[in-house]
Amino acid sequence: PTESLEGANIPAAPGGGAAAGLQEGQRRVALEDALARLPERQRLAVVLRHIEELPNPEVAATMGISVEAVESLTARGRAALGRMLAGRREALGYVDE
Repeated sequence: PTESLEGANIPAAPGGGAAAGLQEGQRRVALEDALARLPERQRLAVVLRHIEELPNPEVAATMGISVEAVESLTARGRAALGRMLAGRREALGYVDE
């Protein structure tokens, strides 16, 4: 199962309005799709740390692993997400970011 990103802090496109809302929705879907392709432990670590914004020690306690393992899982998960989404940067409105 994948975690929903409802309420996730995904930056909106500049300018606001309907186009920004559409782009935010496209970003959310792209991120959800990429997260679903991560190995389960990486996905859980990334979601807890970066979506739920839990501190590393709390993520470690929740997952029953060391803080160092959390750091490794989140680093690998973020790198994998970056690779998965790299080809879609322009389409998702991240041209100058």
